[in-house]
Amino acid sequence: TPRSEPNALINDKEKAVSQVLEMIREQSVIAATGEKVLLKSETVCIHGDGENALGFAAAIHQKLTEQEILIQSV
Repeated sequence: TPRSEPNALINDKEKAVSQVLEMIREQSVIAATGEKVLLKSETVCIHGDGENALGFAAAIHQKLTEQEILIQSV
């Protein structure tokens, strides 16, 4: 989905954190269509040009650390 499409971007920090956890734990993600899509995620991309990118990165890092999920650079 192009970033210009409605619902292509997540603008809510809690929703972003929740989606990352689902990607890791459930190996799935909910598509813009509402469909559950199975995937094997190995990385998380946060678009640095997003208005809330730094806050999203900090919140995701904090939650993964709290959940004792290993964070590595690639």
